[in-house]
Amino acid sequence: MASLAGMLQARGHQVTGSDENVYPPMCTMLDSLGIEIMPGYEGEHLTPAPDCVVVGNAIPRGNPEVEEMLNRKLLYSSSESNYFIIEGDEYDTAYFDKGPKFMHYLPELAIINNIEFDHADIYENLDAVKLAFRRLMNLVPGNGKLIAGWDSQPVRDVVASFGTKLFSQLETFGTAGDAQWQARDIDYADGLTSFTVFRDGAKWAEFQTPLIGEFNVRNCLAVIVAADAWGVERKTIAEALATFRSVRRRCEVRGEVKGITVIDDFAHHPTAVRETLAALRLKYKDRLTGELRAGDVVAIMSNGAFGGIHEKFLAALSDAGNPA
Repeated sequence: MASLAGMLQARGHQVTGSDENVYPPMCTMLDSLGIEIMPGYEGEHLTPAPDCVVVGNAIPRGNPEVEEMLNRKLLYSSSESNYFIIEGDEYDTAYFDKGPKFMHYLPELAIINNIEFDHADIYENLDAVKLAFRRLMNLVPGNGKLIAGWDSQPVRDVVASFGTKLFSQLETFGTAGDAQWQARDIDYADGLTSFTVFRDGAKWAEFQTPLIGEFNVRNCLAVIVAADAWGVERKTIAEALATFRSVRRRCEVRGEVKGITVIDDFAHHPTAVRETLAALRLKYKDRLTGELRAGDVVAIMSNGAFGGIHEKFLAALSDAGNPA
C-alpha cells in the first residue's frame, strides 16, 4: 500500500492514508514524500471526499472508514497509462471480494513464473492454487501472451490442462531443455551474474545482472521475454538488467559491523528461503555456514505457525547446504 501511495503521489495526486500503526521504514518514507498518515480509522478522514478510496485486504466490514465509504457511495478511479505493470497476487482481494486479486487485472501479458502451495489460510491444497492460476491464464486474450515458467511442473500441468483450449499465445522460459527461451551458461563472478539466452535453440543474446541466484536468472529471463514481446531492443534490455539493483528487502545488505554482514530479505516461504540461501552462498561462499564463526553471515527469520511451516523451514535450511 505504501508503494502504491508513493507512486500515485509521484504522479501528482494528493494522497492520504489511515492505519493503526505505521513503523519505519514505511512511516519515514511516506513522511519524506509528503503523504499524511492519519492515526486510526475515522469516517471524518474521508472529508473532503477523495476521488478514489483504496481498501486493503486486511480491512473488514465494520471499519469506520469502510462504512463511511459505503454510506456515501464513494467511487474509485484508475490511472491513465499505455502500460501498467503489476505483481500478480493470488491472495484474496478485500472483505467484499474473497477471490484472488489477479482476477481483476485483465492482463495483456501474464508471466507465470512458478506455482506451488502457499497461503494455507486461503487455499486448501495445491490443486486449489492451480485452479486459481488456471483462471488467470484464461484471462489472457488471443492477441496477448502467456509467458510460462517451464522449470515449474505445476505450471506445465496447468498449461497442459487446457489442451487445445488455450487461446492466448504461449511462450515458455526457464533452464529446462525444452523451454522456448532458455538461460544457459549461468555464472557468478566479480559481483555479477552472467548468462546466455537461447530462443528456440539459437543463441539470442548475453546478459549480466547484479542480482544473485538461479531464481533471479529466471526472473530476468521472464522480463526479457516480456520486453521482447513489447518490441524493446536487446541492447536496451541488456542495459536495463545490468543496472537494476533490485528492491528493498530482497537480499538487501543493511550494513556491516565488526565483520558481521546484516542482510534483510522478505523470503517467507520455504522454497523462497532455500533459493535465497543458495544464492547467498554463491556470493558469500564459506561465510554462510551451519556453525557460527567470526565473520559469518547470519540468517534470522520470523514466520507464522500454520500448515507445519516450521518443519518446512527447517527442511529448506537443511536443503540449502547445512543443517539448521
